[in-house]
Amino acid sequence: MFANGQIQNPTDLFQFVNNVLGTSMDPVIFNSLLQASQMYRESQREWRQLIKKDSSKTVTAISPTAFLVPIAMPTDRLAYINSSPIKLVDSLTNPQVIYYYDEVPKEKAEEFKDDFNSFYVDENGGNFYLCGPIPTTLSVIQYYIYKPATIFYDASTQNNAGNVNWLSGWIQFLPMLGYDICARQRLGVDYDDQNARMGDENAQRAEQIFNVMVMQDSRLAKKAVQNMDPVELASGNYRNRAIDIRG
Repeated sequence: MFANGQIQNPTDLFQFVNNVLGTSMDPVIFNSLLQASQMYRESQREWRQLIKKDSSKTVTAISPTAFLVPIAMPTDRLAYINSSPIKLVDSLTNPQVIYYYDEVPKEKAEEFKDDFNSFYVDENGGNFYLCGPIPTTLSVIQYYIYKPATIFYDASTQNNAGNVNWLSGWIQFLPMLGYDICARQRLGVDYDDQNARMGDENAQRAEQIFNVMVMQDSRLAKKAVQNMDPVELASGNYRNRAIDIRG
């Protein structure tokens, strides 16, 4: 039925859902429920699995009298990570120097306009703005939570291209989305007494898989913190802005 007994792609997922329901879903309804489940699950936490780096931008020197430099955000950005997501690096002449930027609310731009270590985001305009003067030409590094490509089932071609972003990292959790779809179909579209009972069962199975997904990501988060301890480097210096977790 599936390669290695595992759901590999949206076509497999569509077949899995139909098997669980015991009937064939309308592909339009299937994709609508699939995308709703994908958006819901991706928004439930800041997944380490979805952290991405962009270093394609640079910023030139700006005098102290010309503030608020606009820079385009990555098109697949969902949100910036919490701690210093923007860094400016002098990669040509002094790569050891890193300037850290923390996000401030957009409505506080005037208060922070000359703060060298602040930036704010214009979500509607697709830009973020660096506050304060820029001393020289610097590389801009952005760390953010990215929005994976929308998973969809193409009933006409059964083409699974374009879905590798989600599947490559979380392919083992695709049954969770399938059970989400089954629960929503039974409880919200095709409701009766039997579906009410089975819908709750499907929802519980989805949550069980989701809990495993959370535990896996929590291990990645814990590892990230542990890897920031102030271990002495070969240079004899301690890691910049390290977190001391030794107690």
